[in-house]
Amino acid sequence: MQPGNIQKILTGAVGIGILLLVVTGIAIYFISQQSQTTINNGGINGNGSLQNNQNTTGGQTQNNGGTSVSGTNSSTGGSTGTGSRIQVAGTDGQTYEIKDFKNDPATLSDKNNPGQYILAGGRTPSPLTTPFSILYIDSIQNFNITLLREPIGDIRLQAEQLLLQRLGISQEKMCGLRYSVGVPESVNSFYAGKNLGFSFCPGAVKL
Repeated sequence: MQPGNIQKILTGAVGIGILLLVVTGIAIYFISQQSQTTINNGGINGNGSLQNNQNTTGGQTQNNGGTSVSGTNSSTGGSTGTGSRIQVAGTDGQTYEIKDFKNDPATLSDKNNPGQYILAGGRTPSPLTTPFSILYIDSIQNFNITLLREPIGDIRLQAEQLLLQRLGISQEKMCGLRYSVGVPESVNSFYAGKNLGFSFCPGAVKL
């Protein structure tokens, strides 16, 4: 082989080698950049610890990895109904703490008479639909219990148990509340117009 040809071959080989080195370098550069981008998106923070990038939208936490975690916002404000308590005046000059029946979902407010609350019997109590009714008048802090069926002794016991539960107090304290227990003349003419009292309180009428 001619010396000139050998020199051409060597020169070509050197050129190819240089070209391969350049291509390899470029490839390594792009691979390195891609790896750095992946690490940043993955959440590596400045001190080398893993940080999970999150976006919170509409109550959901969404990771860059594509996994969504539902979030529930809750309020821990003051509870209503049977959870809260209010104070009412008694006949003995004391103040009694009872369950907040005014904000209890089971209590109805009288729209025609503001400040009056219906604890039992509905807005139009009738012997056909309920055995008794319980009405609270806020202005005088008085509970009115009306017995609408016979036997009124048993009906009074039912009304007492319901009111004890709704107010969350003892029998002794309930005796100190401002209240009246009555019966319409159409139900019992003999006891009509009298305050029968709670059966467990001093001075109650025995039925």
